[in-house]
Amino acid sequence: SGETEFITAFFNSANLDVGEYTCNIVISDDRRNVTFIPVTLTIEPTSVEENQIPKYTSLLGNFPNPFKPLTSIAFALSKDGKVDLEIYNVKGQKVRTLFNESLKAGYHDILWDGKDDKNQKVSSGIYFYKLKTNHFVDTKKMILMK
Repeated sequence: SGETEFITAFFNSANLDVGEYTCNIVISDDRRNVTFIPVTLTIEPTSVEENQIPKYTSLLGNFPNPFKPLTSIAFALSKDGKVDLEIYNVKGQKVRTLFNESLKAGYHDILWDGKDDKNQKVSSGIYFYKLKTNHFVDTKKMILMK
């Protein structure tokens, strides 16, 4: 229809080394037209000061909410450790495991593209995201609109 839609995308750079990376932004429409836009990202060194480590682990929320088709789930870790971030439907069934690895203490965000563990798009509706660590569990609600 010629309309322009702006989407903000997030990614987790926590496991990338300092340097330049080339990636593609993929844009597709309902008619299966696909455009690839090359982008160069530069990861620069940062120093982590004591005040940048959160005092408490917390699930900060997702943005945007409601969302279509992407949302970023933000959280803070007060300690290094294993992190599980999972998506559930309103029936309590696990839809997707977004993250299941160890992370350093600090602020993080993980992107969800509205797909399940089988890489299938899920339907519009209410979903819950659950963050688990060795010393913390919290769940919040989000809404996917198509």
